[in-house]
Amino acid sequence: MKILLVGQPLYNRGDESAHKGLIRSLLKAIPDVEISVLEIDAGQLAINEFDMKRSQVKWVNLHATNTKVFLTVMYRAYKYHVGWMLDCLPTWRKVIKWYEWADVIMMAPGGINLGGFQDWKHLSMLLLARKMAKPLVYYGRSIGPFRENDWAQRRFKNLARGALNYCSFVSLRDAESIQWANELNVKCTPTVDSAFLDSITVEIPTEVERMIGSGKYITFVPNELIWHFAYRSILPSDINGFYLCLMDIVHRQYPDHRIVMLPQTSHQPRNDYSYFCELRERCPYKEDVIVIPDVYSSDVQQAVIHKAALMIGARYHSIVFAINQATPFISLSYEHKMSGLLKELGNTERMIDITKIFFDSLEMENAIRHYEMLVGELPTPFELQFKAKNRARACFEACCVHALV
Repeated sequence: MKILLVGQPLYNRGDESAHKGLIRSLLKAIPDVEISVLEIDAGQLAINEFDMKRSQVKWVNLHATNTKVFLTVMYRAYKYHVGWMLDCLPTWRKVIKWYEWADVIMMAPGGINLGGFQDWKHLSMLLLARKMAKPLVYYGRSIGPFRENDWAQRRFKNLARGALNYCSFVSLRDAESIQWANELNVKCTPTVDSAFLDSITVEIPTEVERMIGSGKYITFVPNELIWHFAYRSILPSDINGFYLCLMDIVHRQYPDHRIVMLPQTSHQPRNDYSYFCELRERCPYKEDVIVIPDVYSSDVQQAVIHKAALMIGARYHSIVFAINQATPFISLSYEHKMSGLLKELGNTERMIDITKIFFDSLEMENAIRHYEMLVGELPTPFELQFKAKNRARACFEACCVHALV
């Protein structure tokens, strides 16, 4: 079987873990599988961090003759009812060749490209499979919200509905995405993040152990948020002040613990590492705050989290990693994929919804009080880990039966 994996998000340790979980599972379940991972104008360093060097997995990185022209057409062709214009692009014709090679097109696990971010490039890759009558799998993603404030949003929603209904298998990784699918009348299989397919154990590198030291520690993964469509009106100082307040509370309640920050993004103009270092410099106790460089894999990050007393995370995969490692956590939910994960697992007690706190001072006060209470409790989420791994495995097996035969 030949599987073409498209739409693989790069530059993020969480997406790396989901990718590895899916690839390892495919190689185990289908011994003769050939997998090609298709990228367009991706950074080679980012690809290298995802590439597990398996003989059955090939990375294909197409380079547009004129990237600006290519992206302009990609983001506008279907939006303006001229999808045929894509066929005029030499790079798109190369994409078609790879679709012809494949037995199945699989959209890689990832975020809400089909929804809040209105990613027409992502949608175009789905519509191409439908146009070519190729089997299409939409695996382990989040979708929504779908807005209808103008004609472009309505068109995007309608095309997305058509693309998802064409798929031979759709699996969505959180409860709110499943609600969106129900609204669109799209049949889907509930799942959780593909990282839960993995149970890989690695050693923490010696240099990382030296940075952390031999004492106890708490891991913390903030999120700058200003990149997100829902937070663009918020002052960075308000976001930073919130995180510094949370760090102060941890430092007061656990003075014998260090705070270890794990960057999730890499190879971008603005990375987590730089942001975390800026937050660290504003702490009066900065010698107790360790920012791990962004060069370590998702497997290493999970090994670090496994030994932590607590994970405080404002990024989705930091909470996925904590549950996967049965480490106590506090989820700072900035987007529905985070709240939806915990709803899907039937436990939102360790979640603080931060979607409204920057717009309402009372919401902020309530969130901080809730946080202070949760920091004092360190329940190990064995039950959530068990549920998540079972849910991930059941969905993967269903996909193999219904779409990869």
